[in-house]
Amino acid sequence: PKAPLKDRLKYLQIFGQIKEPKIVPVALALLAEANEAVQTTALGALQAYDGTQIGETVAERYPRFAPAAQSSAQALMASRAGWAK
Repeated sequence: PKAPLKDRLKYLQIFGQIKEPKIVPVALALLAEANEAVQTTALGALQAYDGTQIGETVAERYPRFAPAAQSSAQALMASRAGWAK
């Protein structure tokens, strides 16, 4: 079963801070969730990581993000020159 939302968001924030690469596929998968807080927190956690897969996934899912998550996605994409093309 899924952990409570509050805990999931806290774990995402922690993994973004400790730079554990194993979180990248999990955070990318969470971008598909409809919950704006999950999307935004996952995008924030991904700020700590590089990789073309991140940019490609964020760009592909961008139209389906909630408005606040779109703002976070724009910030993430703009922070990487290679992804902003």
